[in-house]
Amino acid sequence: MTLILSNDEVASIFSMRACIDALEEGYRELALGRAANAPRTDMFFPTKDPDTFYKFKCIQGGIPTMGVVGQRTQSDIDHFYHQNGDLKLADHRGRYLSNVFLYSMETLELLAIVQDGELQRKRVAGTCAIGAKYLADENAKILGLYGAGFQAASMVDAMCAVRDIQQVRVFSPTKARRLRFCKEMSEKFDLEVLSLDQPAEVVRGADIVACATNSVTPGSVCKGDWLSGGAYLTCIKYREFDATAYEKSDRIFFTNMTEDFSHFYRLYVPKGLQVPERSGRADGQDREFYSAFSSKMYSLEELLVGKTAGRKRADETIMYMKGMGNGTEFTATAKAVYDLACQSSVGREIPNEWLSQVTHPPLQDHPTGEG
Repeated sequence: MTLILSNDEVASIFSMRACIDALEEGYRELALGRAANAPRTDMFFPTKDPDTFYKFKCIQGGIPTMGVVGQRTQSDIDHFYHQNGDLKLADHRGRYLSNVFLYSMETLELLAIVQDGELQRKRVAGTCAIGAKYLADENAKILGLYGAGFQAASMVDAMCAVRDIQQVRVFSPTKARRLRFCKEMSEKFDLEVLSLDQPAEVVRGADIVACATNSVTPGSVCKGDWLSGGAYLTCIKYREFDATAYEKSDRIFFTNMTEDFSHFYRLYVPKGLQVPERSGRADGQDREFYSAFSSKMYSLEELLVGKTAGRKRADETIMYMKGMGNGTEFTATAKAVYDLACQSSVGREIPNEWLSQVTHPPLQDHPTGEG
């Protein structure tokens, strides 16, 4: 049977701590050469609105020790707009389709179709929290947070899962939304959550500084001039911090880096179509930026298997930049959700026969392996 799981069902059984554990296991398998990712593919197409694009994304990875391959596909809209001089991205307008398809390596079956909205927000923040688990000060108590939306809420959850956070300091440009967010987070996590009117105030005294915004303007969210030493910095989009923040960081950790930068940024579009922010990255805009800091950059995988050390000094400023996700993340988390759903009898089943097929005689009919 193929199990179908909704976002509400995922939320009911899959905690942030469980997500972090699954991600950590997946990344260790990747570091040990026991997992594989296929290049992400993004297709963009124009719409009637010049600032709005249809997108179709596909990303996949396999983890043999878990016996599964996962594939995440997304049919969605990206809308770009300007606010206070910054270019921002609004997606998921209305209904959209985004699911993880989980396959068995042993039986070839489609084990599950998992709606990935809840999985996505936990996966992104959970990976940033793995960085915090090994790189933030062990006594970190103050979280400085940029953003007050869908992903920012998950960032609070994730940091509370790995550190004893007692205060959250929040800035986002829309004050009414920020105030609602602070009230919700305070009640949900029993924390002191402060709404700040100036972005520079967020980092003062913060042990962890996290960016979880929809801004795609390079360096527009947190300025390095605001930072003092000793914090753990993390971001969902690598350019939420400016170049000075990278310069001030003693070490920078990442995932998914390859020598071929277009490997993760390549776009498939009709000839001549330019997508804001993404086309420049696909053409190699990031190469110079990354290469400027390459001497102090390390992978999360190296950290998890002990090839590089965690925090060395109390005054060390360490950054983990999330960037693009990979198939291993979706596979590991979807497998954890699937196992929990089976244990809890959650989800709806459809016959696997509806999806499987026979197009060739069984292997035993050809003992020599010849057709």
